[in-house]
Amino acid sequence: MALNIPPQYTYFYKSNWAPNIDQSLLDSIIRLKLENDLEGMVIPKPFFIIAASDIEYDLGIQLQWDALYERLQFLEQRYLSFKALVKEDGTQWIMGENVVIASDETWASIFKKNKLASAYYYEGEPEFNRLSVMFGPKEIKEEKMDDVIVLSDNTIPATSTEVIISEGLENEAKGPKSRRKLFDEATRAGDCESTNITIRSHYYIMGPNGKLERKMFSPKPRKNDGRPPIPNASPGGSSCASSASPVGWRSKYTK
Repeated sequence: MALNIPPQYTYFYKSNWAPNIDQSLLDSIIRLKLENDLEGMVIPKPFFIIAASDIEYDLGIQLQWDALYERLQFLEQRYLSFKALVKEDGTQWIMGENVVIASDETWASIFKKNKLASAYYYEGEPEFNRLSVMFGPKEIKEEKMDDVIVLSDNTIPATSTEVIISEGLENEAKGPKSRRKLFDEATRAGDCESTNITIRSHYYIMGPNGKLERKMFSPKPRKNDGRPPIPNASPGGSSCASSASPVGWRSKYTK
């Protein structure tokens, strides 16, 4: 049984869309999520405005933020459709060549329940790596042994110039083998997405009155890469706390 399937680009790049636009959009949103420790799929509107500015700066193409919002929905649909395809019995994804192998009978059966699967008849998902970072599940890292401090009887008392890392008050340590984590679990949540995220936590210093004073680590500012300033957005990018209403979606597609 011969299947007459159009080439992949006819499914993905209608109108003025092109692969480099998808790449720039995904790179911008992923970067902004990491810089702002944002998880989940509720994307603030300023992120799309910044992404539109990045696309214009890099590619010379002007797009409205709502067009990028709709495109990101379609990219999520692509990711979920491809993930569902490679899980089907009778299919084999050869990652090195990025092709999905299956009999025409298997393809015909898959097309009935996964309409976008026909886009992958000749080649796999071209942006799978970026889509996995954007939409895929996050891997939780196990805490390493060097993330704890072991206190002993020989611990030297802190002076006014020493820094003590702690997640509680100084009286937490009650014995020579007590351990205290460098960072509490809540502050490590962003680390599950990327090792490049600045971990926000607190520390204590010895104050002039002999008592510990709590201080906060500050995030690293976003580097100025020479891009033009973005209207209604701060130079360092917009955060989840922006006064603008967040834009997000709950996809109707399921894995």
